Amino acid sequence: MILAIHQPTYLPYLGFIEKMSHVEAYAILDTVQFIRGGDAYHNRNLIKTTDGPIWLTVPVRHKHRQYQQICKVGIENSTKWYVKHWRSIFYAYEKAPFFNSYMDFFEDLYSKKWDNLASLNEYIIRYLLKEFKINTEIVRVSELDIDGKSTDLLINVCKKLGADAYLSGINGMKYLEISKIKDADIRLLLHDFKHPIYTQQYQHLEFIPNLSCIDMLFNCGENSMKILREANPIDQMFKEVDLQI
Repeated sequence: MILAIHQPTYLPYLGFIEKMSHVEAYAILDTVQFIRGGDAYHNRNLIKTTDGPIWLTVPVRHKHRQYQQICKVGIENSTKWYVKHWRSIFYAYEKAPFFNSYMDFFEDLYSKKWDNLASLNEYIIRYLLKEFKINTEIVRVSELDIDGKSTDLLINVCKKLGADAYLSGINGMKYLEISKIKDADIRLLLHDFKHPIYTQQYQHLEFIPNLSCIDMLFNCGENSMKILREANPIDQMFKEVDLQI
């Protein structure tokens, strides 16, 4: 079984979605530290508007805390961020070809008050995978009763779920301890994602990659997975890392 382990991101980008299409199971890595800003997308992501890309950020209760697990991060609802996010999405995509096909889900999503960030992200991820026709099993690391850090944690998750292969992004090579993976008898596969070009809203702007995957969904609808696959042929997706070190 091929397993992916990834932190729960808000309105994830296409690379995440495409990666999930290649694995039998996805373990939500919600026991690691919540990171605000930088390269982290735990509580934010980008959409395209007529003025260019804008951030949608979920405000969280995280002040004065040096370390907090993602699964324990609460959402600050006093700002009514959910109203702003729905309005931003609606006005950005109301004229997109397939917006009406998915509008009801997002209107309902943002009509609720969410207390936990990981729960919000998981709810969105499950919906998006379904709409991209991906039937990957989803589990939370916080519910597996395992410990460890970094590579040790990944190995323990693989063993717990019976996975004999781990699918990592290319950047995983910067921090993975390959010798430990070899010793655990786990195959290490690399996911080399190629971002597809598709027709976006607002043709006066250049194509903007790495937005939330809802940009493709609203613009391409049922053709989204086909376009993803054409840019990322299955027979060219995996590169197995040589563990003979």
